[in-house]
Amino acid sequence: SEEHFDFPVTYSASFRYKLTDRWGLNAGLSFTQLNTEWRSGTDTHYYKRKQKLYYVGVPVNVSYTFFDSRFLSLYAQAGGSIEKCVDGKIRTTMEVEGNSISGAGDASENEEVHNRPWQYSVDAGLGLQFNITKNYGLFAEPTIAYYINDDDMRTYRNEHDFSFQLAVGLRVSY
Repeated sequence: SEEHFDFPVTYSASFRYKLTDRWGLNAGLSFTQLNTEWRSGTDTHYYKRKQKLYYVGVPVNVSYTFFDSRFLSLYAQAGGSIEKCVDGKIRTTMEVEGNSISGAGDASENEEVHNRPWQYSVDAGLGLQFNITKNYGLFAEPTIAYYINDDDMRTYRNEHDFSFQLAVGLRVSY
């Protein structure tokens, strides 16, 4: 039996509120897809299960800017995120010598994932922001995150509690 995890893909929007010239409070909204695939059998006789889970989350962290110029900002940040699984599906396929077991074509079965767990994480990292204007910038943030797993869903995050991430995007700051 084989197990394969796709690397998680997260899309997020971020807003930074400047508490002082150096300190900021960041919050946003994120959407993550976690895919897992299990396969058992031979090349011609096998079953395969594909799980797709979708999470919506709220990341919050504080940042400290240690270099700030008109065009470039460098900062460190730390915080966490809470995410909720909002949808999930599992597709099971069974094949025998290239044909479905029933012989009627597609032997696939789709099922809803009823376990909709919460996912918690803490993270820390550095950031680089190219300031387009005073309030808008393009950023890149390499971080390390630790995922607190308290459910039985098999995902990349269950296998890799510590994870390296690279967030890139557009930030609005006020």
